[in-house]
Amino acid sequence: MALHDINVALQFEKVMVIKDGAVLGVGAPEQVLTGALIQEAFDVAIEVRKAEHGRTLRTRNGSRGSELYLASWSGGKDSCFAVHKAMQAGMAVTGLLNCVSQENGRVSFHGVDARLIQAQAILMGIPLLQKATTPDRYAEEFKEGVRTLAGGAAISGMVFGDIYLDEHLAWVEGVCADIGIKAVEPLWGLNTSELIRGFVDAGFRSVIIAGKADCIDREWIGKTVDHAFIEYLEKRPDVDPCGERGEYHTLVVGGPLFKGSIEITSSEVVERNGYRFLDVKTYQVIARSAGGRRWRAAEAGPKRFHDRKRTT
Repeated sequence: MALHDINVALQFEKVMVIKDGAVLGVGAPEQVLTGALIQEAFDVAIEVRKAEHGRTLRTRNGSRGSELYLASWSGGKDSCFAVHKAMQAGMAVTGLLNCVSQENGRVSFHGVDARLIQAQAILMGIPLLQKATTPDRYAEEFKEGVRTLAGGAAISGMVFGDIYLDEHLAWVEGVCADIGIKAVEPLWGLNTSELIRGFVDAGFRSVIIAGKADCIDREWIGKTVDHAFIEYLEKRPDVDPCGERGEYHTLVVGGPLFKGSIEITSSEVVERNGYRFLDVKTYQVIARSAGGRRWRAAEAGPKRFHDRKRTT
């Protein structure tokens, strides 16, 4: 199997680097994919650093003076579209921070299986850190996660997907000020009706994985965010089109940032604390090779709300 993304190659147990028909190295990624070898093979200068979970992360340094950014990543459409717009503006997003509830091992606030976020990161080719958090220490644990993900690199700022809630902006700016980085909000102040249409029209695919029972009808849980869903929302004036007030949450399963897609193969809708959640039982990760061919990279089975935490 030929791969042309170093971050994706890091997910395999064994890799081989070839240049002009000659094998430059073969073995475990952390042994083979050194800065010197990648410089020789691809003429790309990179930085090699370690995350707290022991995996080697590699990010492109780019030209001298280039700025590096991290992103707060929920796995949903807003954080995804924010990263997309940041990259379109020329920002180098080199790491994703995903917060996971220490209590149930699922993504904080969204209730998504943490492994689905890992699949997204693999398809994006961007290093991911999943940080276990608690309600009482969330801010401090978030800042710990940022520092760990940065790994000593000079990070200029962090990308967030907030749109108009002032209390969210104040929290983000306060956290970033404590760390000494900029808060970047590419979606801030934009019209939410235009935003969701722009997200769909850009080619992103997302699935509705949670919704307030009094805001989103049960039949929409598990459905794709498309123009039909947008028309449904337009008939509900009390629901923000982007769900900015928590009316619903999504999981991005494909689009311009992804070298493949996530296909949910079985699931059920469960109700909890006034929300309906899509409990994903099985799914497939379909990666796309450089030549456009698709291959099944992984298939995962059930993981319930009460399962142990996953922070790798």
